[in-house]
Amino acid sequence: MGNTDFRKPGTRKQGKAYLERAVRGMTDDASKLLAGMKKGDIVTAVANDPVAIALLELEIEKQEEVTPLWTKHMRYKLRLLGRFIIIARDHFPNAPSLREILKRENFSSIVKLALETGEVEKQAKKGSTVPVKLGFILKSCMDIILSDLLEDKDSTPEDTANIRALMELYKLRWGKRVSSKLLKRLESRKINNEDIMPTQEDFSKLSTGLLDLVNQLRKKLGEHPCSANWRNLAEVLEARLIVYNAKRGSEVAQMPVDHYLKAVDYQRKLSGAIFESLSEEEKQCAQELFVVDVRGKGGRINHIIINKACRDGLDLLLATRSECGVPDDNPYMFAIPGHGGFLLSTPTLRKFINHFEVKNMQTRNIRKLVATLIHANPGLLTSEQLALHLGRGPYLRLFSSMSDMQCDGLGSGGILNY
Repeated sequence: MGNTDFRKPGTRKQGKAYLERAVRGMTDDASKLLAGMKKGDIVTAVANDPVAIALLELEIEKQEEVTPLWTKHMRYKLRLLGRFIIIARDHFPNAPSLREILKRENFSSIVKLALETGEVEKQAKKGSTVPVKLGFILKSCMDIILSDLLEDKDSTPEDTANIRALMELYKLRWGKRVSSKLLKRLESRKINNEDIMPTQEDFSKLSTGLLDLVNQLRKKLGEHPCSANWRNLAEVLEARLIVYNAKRGSEVAQMPVDHYLKAVDYQRKLSGAIFESLSEEEKQCAQELFVVDVRGKGGRINHIIINKACRDGLDLLLATRSECGVPDDNPYMFAIPGHGGFLLSTPTLRKFINHFEVKNMQTRNIRKLVATLIHANPGLLTSEQLALHLGRGPYLRLFSSMSDMQCDGLGSGGILNY
């Protein structure tokens, strides 16, 4: 593939069309994924490197479905790889591609380049574990190079032995020279750092305040449908469900519309002998609450419990999506009007934590509280006590004791998925 300049002037739509025409020899999914990345030297470096493109194609083949979440993750990996290629070219002017850079004799230089890439990303506030992540990406590139050499009849035994030796060096030395050093640095930063845990009063204050806002903004959107009112209600509902369920924020933020509609449809069908077999309290619980299953970390299925107040708000969001400028092809429940993405959970939740002046709560420790309570009270903390601490109502306490999400007898691993 020849040199390709993706920084042509024009609109975003024209730029995407130009890139899709320029990147030949790719599948449509790979071409579209690259076309959606910010144009510049990094995406150019990736698109012009056969190994990087082979990595992208291989990762796409592994996916049952190319989801927006996976696309975002893959673009991040490609950006890291592209930055590494750019930095490596300054050190290896005669090795313009990964196939020439990834050699046994270059191992020490590859380690330095990975650390240097991490420093560049650290200056851009992208985190200090970049070299560790980059190591896994480079290992995948080595696998691709080796498989190509094994399939190529014209390859020499020396080339195959060289890449095998590099992979063995990676296995033996990368952890000691890169991973362990960075992880120890991260652990040192956490020593004696203040880690505030929210109290029952904190949860009650935030949960009650969010519920009041849900009712106010639901009425406002019903009377005056517009993108600003739609987004305000979506933000409050997202924050409310995160606190209500003590879930990872991303699991709630990326809830697909079709998952919600399937859950609603399932509850409508909840009738007949099964429903009649429940007690009166259980019937009230089933009518008040329902569960939406979403895919969480590691591909595990997690449950999001939704009560009536939030459900009415979510139904209103669905009814006014088109009127308020949410694109028809946006798959997320908590979409951004006029955009294809979703409302990020961390800034959304932080906004309301600051608004209600909840002093003992941080966005990252709401879910961790559950595991901490279990460790502090092994075998003593019931699901009803946990629901009370999280500021939940009587229906959810009953629901917790009925469902498979109760915490009696669960270890910390199970609780972290709760």
